[in-house]
Amino acid sequence: MSRLTSRERHRVFLARQEARGELLTRLSALPAARSEPRARRPRLRQLLETVMLVTMVGGGWFAYHAVAFHRPASIVDALLPRL
Repeated sequence: MSRLTSRERHRVFLARQEARGELLTRLSALPAARSEPRARRPRLRQLLETVMLVTMVGGGWFAYHAVAFHRPASIVDALLPRL
């Protein structure tokens, strides 16, 4: 592995510092561009959670009534075919 001269180390340091500055500039500009859609997200998420909850409860209610299990009163009722 070769060692860098002090001039090369300084050049690498400056390049890293410049890249860091550009990255920080881009990251600081991102939230300003997305501020409005993020304000809507909690309401949209709450609406989707409510819709999913209602769908699951409604589906469970329909499944409960469609697949209702009635225990037979006796063994004879269990063995005889229903007409």
